[in-house]
Amino acid sequence: MNLKHFGALWSLCKLQGMELKLSALSKLHDYFRLKEFRVYRVASHTIQEASRFEEIIKEKGLIIRGWAPQVLILDHKAIGAFVTHCGWNSTLEGISAGLPMVTWPVFAEQFFNEKLVTEVLRTGVGVGSVKWQKTCSEGVKKEAIAKAIKRVMMGEEAEGFRSRAIAYKEMPRQAVEGGGLSYTGLTTLLQEISSYSSTSD
Repeated sequence: MNLKHFGALWSLCKLQGMELKLSALSKLHDYFRLKEFRVYRVASHTIQEASRFEEIIKEKGLIIRGWAPQVLILDHKAIGAFVTHCGWNSTLEGISAGLPMVTWPVFAEQFFNEKLVTEVLRTGVGVGSVKWQKTCSEGVKKEAIAKAIKRVMMGEEAEGFRSRAIAYKEMPRQAVEGGGLSYTGLTTLLQEISSYSSTSD
């Protein structure tokens, strides 16, 4: 199984110490027998830095410059876990894919989204990021990252994360299908708006 890492808003040229952490993560592949480690969406102005990362993980990973098709990637059967910054879209996509997550919030609502994953749904483990940071490498030790990944990928606890994640997988899909909560709520809202518009005329 593969880890999938996505850093949508992380500018590599500003990530002090990130190279060390990525190097540490790439070394986990022999331990987990993982085939690939991926770093997605590298901004075009960070090509030089991206080349350094590419060198570190060239035999085990991939750097995509530009936008990555995250939903398609997460839905691939080879993906075993999702290392995420816990942006709301990424959180929902991870839940919908039925993947256990390693959570690494950096700022804004990401810390609340992490609590949803780690404390409410109990489908993931945090790396220990507890407050807003100037860069996502601040305050997070490579040992903590490795420990979190091991917890979601190996052993009895990992099986629990995986089984709960799979159980939640169908809920978002059911919600948007006919008769589902999201479908019904949106339909009701549109009907009310249409009714209001007709009355105003």
